[in-house]
Amino acid sequence: PISLLGSDTKTFRTRLFAFGDCCVEDNMDANSCQSPMSPGSSPTPWHDEHPSIRNFDTCCQYNADQNNAKDEPPAKKPSSPTLAPFLLVAVGLAPFATNLQVFIRVLMHPWSQIPTDVAPGIIYLLASALAASCIDVTALLRMFFDLRIAAKSPGEHLLSKCLGHSLGSRTIAAYVVTLNWIAALGVLNSALWLSLVNPITNYSKMEPPSSEVAYKIVSGDLQLNSLARRGSEQFWESYYGTGCAFYLAISFVMHSTELAGIGKEWLWKKGIAYLACGLVLGLFGGYFLEGTRLQAGTVLLLHGLLPWLFYKLQSSSENTPKIGNPVGLPKMVGILCGLSMVCAVVLRILKSLPGTTDSDKDMSQHSDPAHGIHLQFCEEPYTFTSWASQGFSMVFHLPYIPVLGSLISVLRGRRLTEDFAKLLVLQTVFQCWTSFGHYLPDPRVWKITECSIMLACLWLIQYFKATSDFPAWLDVRKVVLGYWAWSLMVFYFFGLITLIFAHAVILPILGWLYHKELNLGSLVSMRAKLVGVYLLMFVVALITVESLFCQTLLSWYPLPYHVPFDITFFQVFAVWLLYTAHAAQSGTANASNKNFSSQRAAFVLVACGMAPLTINLKVVSRVLMHPWPQIPCDVIPGTIFAVAAALAASFIDMHALFRMFFDLRIVAQSPGEHLLSRCLGHSLGSRTIAAYVVTLNWMAALGVLNSALWLSLANPITNYSKMEPPSSEVAYKIVSGDLQLNSLARRGSEQFWESYYGTGCAFYLAISFVMHSTELAGIGKEWLWKKGIAYLACGLVLGLFGGYFLEGTRLQAGTVLLLHGLLPWLFYKLQSSSENTPKIGNPVGL
Repeated sequence: PISLLGSDTKTFRTRLFAFGDCCVEDNMDANSCQSPMSPGSSPTPWHDEHPSIRNFDTCCQYNADQNNAKDEPPAKKPSSPTLAPFLLVAVGLAPFATNLQVFIRVLMHPWSQIPTDVAPGIIYLLASALAASCIDVTALLRMFFDLRIAAKSPGEHLLSKCLGHSLGSRTIAAYVVTLNWIAALGVLNSALWLSLVNPITNYSKMEPPSSEVAYKIVSGDLQLNSLARRGSEQFWESYYGTGCAFYLAISFVMHSTELAGIGKEWLWKKGIAYLACGLVLGLFGGYFLEGTRLQAGTVLLLHGLLPWLFYKLQSSSENTPKIGNPVGLPKMVGILCGLSMVCAVVLRILKSLPGTTDSDKDMSQHSDPAHGIHLQFCEEPYTFTSWASQGFSMVFHLPYIPVLGSLISVLRGRRLTEDFAKLLVLQTVFQCWTSFGHYLPDPRVWKITECSIMLACLWLIQYFKATSDFPAWLDVRKVVLGYWAWSLMVFYFFGLITLIFAHAVILPILGWLYHKELNLGSLVSMRAKLVGVYLLMFVVALITVESLFCQTLLSWYPLPYHVPFDITFFQVFAVWLLYTAHAAQSGTANASNKNFSSQRAAFVLVACGMAPLTINLKVVSRVLMHPWPQIPCDVIPGTIFAVAAALAASFIDMHALFRMFFDLRIVAQSPGEHLLSRCLGHSLGSRTIAAYVVTLNWMAALGVLNSALWLSLANPITNYSKMEPPSSEVAYKIVSGDLQLNSLARRGSEQFWESYYGTGCAFYLAISFVMHSTELAGIGKEWLWKKGIAYLACGLVLGLFGGYFLEGTRLQAGTVLLLHGLLPWLFYKLQSSSENTPKIGNPVGL
């Protein structure tokens, strides 16, 4: 039977299967094969039904084919030949031809002697090979001597998935080995050619290794690597050799992951060792210096794509180790590096536009080495302040709102959650540290930028921790370390503006991709997320435009153009993060729109109070720094004018004037409802609203006094040398404009922004007085005909003697009068929800 059915196992199984179907055991012979018999029937020769089948072997083979045709699906038509092998050959021919061209140029070049940097270059290459062998010696050998080329059963190659299984692993391995040898020769030929055409000048003989030589190499004083040497960037061989070296690094990682699998074990052992060796070799190869830093950063980011790429190539195999992290660490790293590279390319394109400057190149926008000044952001040093290098930016960096919010929470006896308290502390430290950087003439000495980046990373991670319900497997400490590594790498290789720009692109995308796996922002409403994303994009657009077009903007008009970013980021965006974190921690993330708007209005009110506070600090500092030969002679008349305004207000409504600056509802047990509760939210409480309003009133009053005093110094009066007693003649001079004692409305003051700021503060105080008066008495006919008319009359008299009805300030006075016409209706609308509010008798509504 064995000789009949076949000696090999496969043939034996096939023919035995057919034999059981078609042959009758009792009637077997070599010349006839009979069909199966039914009970009571005689055997029928098979060849009578199928004359073409004359023996047992063909009978069984025929039945086997028939059974296979029934059980197996129809065979696919052979696919057309793919272009992968032709493309692979073409890709290999390009570097091969390039190598020949470089090698011929090396041979044709006149050699007086062997360049002195050839021996250190050989040592550098041997060190690279030794480092690769320490990481994975099998992978290194397979790169250049792949035994699968001659093996009978080579197994599946890692690239078979993308190049096609029809090629065969043996063919793919031969191609890869050939390309590796071509790339290695490309590195050697390019380095040798550049040593000839761009020789080193400060290295005449071979020196033994020492710490001094190592320091020179790292600092860039001694550039032994001809591929990264200054001047080599004008030769295309420099880029070709660097590209070949990068390809060899990719090939090494590919062979190592093919052998061990792309899993956690490989990432944490061989992957970290590979990264460490690469950084050391790049450091001593001169790739971290200014001229080649961009190339090194690009190579590092491209390396971040490799784990995910090789994981995808291996994912079809059943034995491929899976990543333990459910999110997929290689995928996240790949997305992060890919988006970072896109952001770097976009910034590089923007920096090439006409009128732009690259502030990241030398880490300075304003550089004056003679005076030790190196500043990056767009505010001329010591132009607007003499006590700080960038005083405006420094003032707007300070954490007013976090400190004020902490004090209010302590005074009201509220207990903060641990995560929110950490966020508050980190934000306060972060803003104080960055503010200190604007005080220094050279922040690089204190490493302000590097420390600010690390603080910002901690701040953002703490924010996500406070607004998210992270899964238990997520280790925040590892996230912090990875975030620091990525941020410092992007900052060092591409610059601070690129890092900030990358955050605006990467954070929303990662939040959208991983909001389910990581529960990112699960405690925050979708509306809050969208507002945060829009604010982030807006502030990043501000600082990008400011940094790129700083010199163009300063050439138009010298202003502190960094201030809009500081206000928007530190006083608006940072406050928004605090608000959403507080809402998430207190469990009010999904509150109603009314409650949402009320709490948002409170933060907006505090933010509005920070602006006059910082401006007051600015004006006071300028007043203190101004040389005072004597007190200006118009200070006393100005004081009399302010006292007269206070007396007029007390005559109209003394209780309202007192409540403006000393509101007893702040300390009252039952303060009652505040007039602004309707638009700011009842959840704030009348006590909180009253405290805010009183604070703003004091800031506005100080703003009027500070602005008037500064203008008395900067724009002194010329026809008033001494104090004169009140008389009709003096009054006529004041009304006619011959004597302008009010420094806010004096001719020449319109060129100072303090004039408009002081006038705006005075107008706000007038509105606040009317609000408190109508809150006490109600906005009805009685108030309009009594206190309203008295207020209008006193305002006209004060405006007349304040010089606001003259030609230069008449427009301001008219605008203020028209705005006053809106106040009765506004306060009536605020009071209309109360049942005891007096109604206007006129049906139309006076």
